Amino acid sequence: MIETQKGRFLIRPYQPEDKEGILSLWKAAFGKEMPPRLWRWKYLENPFDRQIVLCVSEAGVPVAMYSGIPYRANWRGETVRFTHLIDNVSHPAYRGALGGRTGLFVRTANAFFDRYGGPHASVFMYGFPGKRHYLLGEKLLKYKAVSDGVSFLSASTTDLQRKLAPFLGRIEPIRRIDDSLDHLAQECRSYYPFALLRDARFLRWRFFEHPAHEYEIWGYRTYLKKDLKGYCVFSMEGKTVRLIDMLAPPSSRMISDFLARIGAEFAKREIDIVETWFPARHFLTKAAISGGFTPLPEPLGIIPTGRVFLSSLSFDWASKNIYYSMADGDLF
Repeated sequence: MIETQKGRFLIRPYQPEDKEGILSLWKAAFGKEMPPRLWRWKYLENPFDRQIVLCVSEAGVPVAMYSGIPYRANWRGETVRFTHLIDNVSHPAYRGALGGRTGLFVRTANAFFDRYGGPHASVFMYGFPGKRHYLLGEKLLKYKAVSDGVSFLSASTTDLQRKLAPFLGRIEPIRRIDDSLDHLAQECRSYYPFALLRDARFLRWRFFEHPAHEYEIWGYRTYLKKDLKGYCVFSMEGKTVRLIDMLAPPSSRMISDFLARIGAEFAKREIDIVETWFPARHFLTKAAISGGFTPLPEPLGIIPTGRVFLSSLSFDWASKNIYYSMADGDLF
């Protein structure tokens, strides 16, 4: 038990009966409700398990939470786990219960790291905080910013379709998940040495089963071969479409043709703009720029952030080799 002027508190893992208390904590911290169906999808129905540590009062009421989703990931050919840190909150009425580096929220976070960080659980934890939360995490929780940050890219569908290469490939909508996506994920492992495994299980849950957003998934195949060579995931916002996720080998010619055919498809539907977020130094970023995208100031203020939990894993190497997209987070 932790003794404070505001009562006694216990830090412990999540229990099923905590759900309603967590939803109330979320509302108190953010001034809005998390829909129960979103909670179920995110924490109870995902195929990857959950990681949640709570600080609760003597009555069992949650006053702080540190949580994440532990995804399967690729690290130089080895299957490991990365944790996406999300929904980390503290009740405004208890933020001064101890203060500083020993506050209830920080103690809850450190208990989370002790329990879920390391080779037995997650070797890398990451998130996409804004500046204020990043600075807090850097000061108190050993967060580090991923080198070079995120690149925000935008293109008109007219500009994209100019890069179309006749008879190189074709696109098709993906309306069901099958093992072709597992084959693609396996074939791309060497090209993405530090990244979530974007296999059929991930894609089915992340996009097809999402309770609040609808997505379009498009696949790319060459004319000469029938195997799936890449996919893109899109979310519509009026006459703007967001490229949420992409997986493809490092072929600028193929990626440009893929994006050009997507541009032509969306132009026919009177969609004007495609925008996306990729790591600044990644080959997909360079290929997208070559294909007609333009780097612009990042509009959300996000700072890709991580922390390693394995002595043999260099944060500098991880930072330079990581691949992420908006599919790795929960912003869209």
